[in-house]
Amino acid sequence: MSVDEVSWLKYHRYLTIVIDTDIKKVIWNAQGRKKEVLNRYYEALGPENCEKIESVAMDGARTYISSTEEYAKKALIVYDKFHVIQKLSGAVDATRRYELSKSTRRTKVRSDGDDGIQAAVHLAEKQSQSNGKAIRTLETVMRNQRAYFQGHASEGKLSGDLSSEHRSRRPEMSGSMA
Repeated sequence: MSVDEVSWLKYHRYLTIVIDTDIKKVIWNAQGRKKEVLNRYYEALGPENCEKIESVAMDGARTYISSTEEYAKKALIVYDKFHVIQKLSGAVDATRRYELSKSTRRTKVRSDGDDGIQAAVHLAEKQSQSNGKAIRTLETVMRNQRAYFQGHASEGKLSGDLSSEHRSRRPEMSGSMA
């Protein structure tokens, strides 16, 4: 089965909807999206039928999780793909911001995300003509942002800032990012 809420009318009014995923039909709905609303569904089913529920797909709302854990104790709770990706993207972004803030405190490059890397590359290109300080600065940024680089490299998102157009102008560095 699957549980979700939909908004209806204006002013954040919601319906809780229960779908039988085997027959792909709405089998129950009620106004509201609180735990007590889904509790009414499980209570109408009865304890014997609740024990037969194998899995419940949902968006991760604590109210639905709590109700399902209370009534369908044997059911596997499965989160929908959209909300899993949303949570993972948020975690990756939080990690990127944390790693970038550590790096900017150490290197004085004050920018965000891809702009921070681009600023470090620009700084390295500008200063490499006069001394080796820029190379050390870029190496520090890259070492401190290892998680950021690895995450974007695995997603194929290292474009522009460290792409082939910059490789020919970028100073050689010792060591690796891995």
